[in-house]
Amino acid sequence: MGQTHEHEAAGAWVRKNAVKALIVGGCVLSIGVGAALAYFTAQDSVTNEFTLAEALEISVEEPNWDAAQGQAIVPGQTMDKDPKLVNESSVDAYGIMRVSVPHKTVDVIAEDGSISRAQSVDLFEYQLANPSDWTLDSTRMSEDGAYTVYTYLYNSILGGNQSTSTLFNEVTLINLAEAQSITNLDILVEGFAIQAQGFTNANDAWDAYQAQNA
Repeated sequence: MGQTHEHEAAGAWVRKNAVKALIVGGCVLSIGVGAALAYFTAQDSVTNEFTLAEALEISVEEPNWDAAQGQAIVPGQTMDKDPKLVNESSVDAYGIMRVSVPHKTVDVIAEDGSISRAQSVDLFEYQLANPSDWTLDSTRMSEDGAYTVYTYLYNSILGGNQSTSTLFNEVTLINLAEAQSITNLDILVEGFAIQAQGFTNANDAWDAYQAQNA
């Protein structure tokens, strides 16, 4: 009997400590799971796609110019010539037109019919077709003295795929005296365009262009 009691007591002690071990083990397991879920993480991003605008392109057009009328011209003759700028891109721009008119020392018939000898003059005259649309920026002589160079700024932004008004509509050969040998009667019209973005007006854009291309 004494041994049986001792054996039962020993068994109770083992069971009690085993339960404690399971409880401790359970606590350890619980702590381990809690540590695995201690924080959450997340990540996100966004990408914005950018592309460059198409290249700025312009052309000088003269719808009413007929090359045939420029052949064998005579003093005082007026010819259709109507240059304008066409923006062939989608980029807004400031437009500039530069006109080089041949300049010579020649004999000219005055209004009273007399001859003014050795006059230093432009060989062609014209009037601005739309004075409110264009501003004369500068007048100068070419380096070789053969042309007077006039630079005009378009007063409005030239939108994409739009055109300016015509600078002038016709040119007239001055009333030259006869018996003069004159060569090089070409009129050169050049067009320029500078993107409008980044500039306050055409004058600022043109100044920047000239500084860059000096």
